[in-house]
Amino acid sequence: MNTRTALYTGGCQCGAIRYSIFAPSVQPLTLCHCRMCQKALGSPSGAFVAFNLTDFQWTRGSIASFESSSLARRIFCTQCGTPLAYQSKEKPLIDVCLGTFDQPKQFGKPKMQIGVESCLGEWALVQDAIKMTTDQLISDTVVSYQHPDKDTDTEDIREQHM
Repeated sequence: MNTRTALYTGGCQCGAIRYSIFAPSVQPLTLCHCRMCQKALGSPSGAFVAFNLTDFQWTRGSIASFESSSLARRIFCTQCGTPLAYQSKEKPLIDVCLGTFDQPKQFGKPKMQIGVESCLGEWALVQDAIKMTTDQLISDTVVSYQHPDKDTDTEDIREQHM
C-alpha cells in the first residue's frame, strides 16, 4: 500500500481501472496528432500528460495493453475499452490520457504539439504551442504494429512486419 498522498487520480469510463499519481508531471500537457494516436484514440488528436513511472500506480483493476509500435504500448481497460495511457519502452515514463483524470482541467492548455504533419486541416493547431513532426520526435527505426490505413487480410499484415 502506498502511503504517499496522490496529487492526481483518474480511471476508465466504467471504473474498473483506477490510478494515482504522486508527483508533478515531467512534461507539459501535449497534443499528439500522429496517425497512431488518431487511430488508437478514435480522435483527431490525443492529449497526454507525462509522469515518471515511479510516481504512478494502478490502484484498481487489471489493465490490458497493445504493443502499437517498437517504441511503445497502449494501455486500456478490458471492461469498457477506455484508452488510459501510452507507455514508452525506452524511457521510464507513462503518458496518461488527459480525459481519464478526475480533474483534467487542472493541467491547463497544451504547451506542445507533436505529429503535426497529420493534423487534420479543420482542427486548428494551438497557436502558441511548440510544434514538431513525428520524424523530429522519433527515429526512422521505429516499426509500427498497428493496422494500416486500409482494409487488409491477415496475410497482408504479416508481410508488412517481415
